[in-house]
Amino acid sequence: VWAGRTDAIAAVDAAVEQAAAAGSPLEVALFLDEDDRDAVWRVVAMLAASAVPVVRWTAFDATDPYRRSTSEAVAAMGREALEQSVPGAALGAGTPADFVWLNRGRTLYDEVDALTWAIVPSFHLADDRSVMDNAGAQASTVRSARAFGEGRALWVGPVELSRRPRAADPRQSTAFAAAWTVASLADLCAADPGALTYFETSGPRGVISEAGEPYPVYAVFEHLAHMRGGRQQSVVSSPPRELAGLFVEQGSQSVGLVANLTDRPRPTRVDGPAGPLLDQVLQPYEVVRLG
Repeated sequence: VWAGRTDAIAAVDAAVEQAAAAGSPLEVALFLDEDDRDAVWRVVAMLAASAVPVVRWTAFDATDPYRRSTSEAVAAMGREALEQSVPGAALGAGTPADFVWLNRGRTLYDEVDALTWAIVPSFHLADDRSVMDNAGAQASTVRSARAFGEGRALWVGPVELSRRPRAADPRQSTAFAAAWTVASLADLCAADPGALTYFETSGPRGVISEAGEPYPVYAVFEHLAHMRGGRQQSVVSSPPRELAGLFVEQGSQSVGLVANLTDRPRPTRVDGPAGPLLDQVLQPYEVVRLG
């Protein structure tokens, strides 16, 4: 929410309506202008009073936010606004863009409880192979932030294919995005961040179209919901650039997702603790649900 813009209230109304329809809480990213304190307080108060709970609050500078990390003044403003309407709420700060902007300054903000940054695999190279390979290197940002974060929570997101404010990636509605998401989840979950946020709900950056038609990546999150509460299992892929898997242990059963990360058919075998779980040819960028 860009608190100082004329459409801020409309944006809040739309977000609350969409979250209520989905039965989901909100994660609020506040883009704040130091010179518009009243607008900031008004937006925070409106969100705090809505019927939809807010699970995370983050504060970013409204001025050139995608090429910097949150200033200490804006972090303090975010904390002040929350204390007026949601005393004790956790606040994150960092960057809505690439990890590099957080890593350069390594500001530790007295006012915040969490550090946050986005994951954008197409920042340097946008071809299919480069973007897919990037999924296997995302956990390194979590480990780096943990090393200098002095115990603060680590909130990663949004994790998405294209960098804001650029246009959405056309691969979002294809099987490519589903396979990439499995690889990204497998890598990031192994690093155990405090929170992960992927994509948007609907539209060109979403998991469903604006008309409500599910994209292939929707099925990834649908199955992920069934994996909730399980203990993540270690997965070794050979070769790692061609396959990815995310599995959890639920009772005596292994439940998970396997993805072909290539643009060609790939013979795939998955062995679990109790024996083979899968032995078939996966089509290009195909994702298979197991368990």
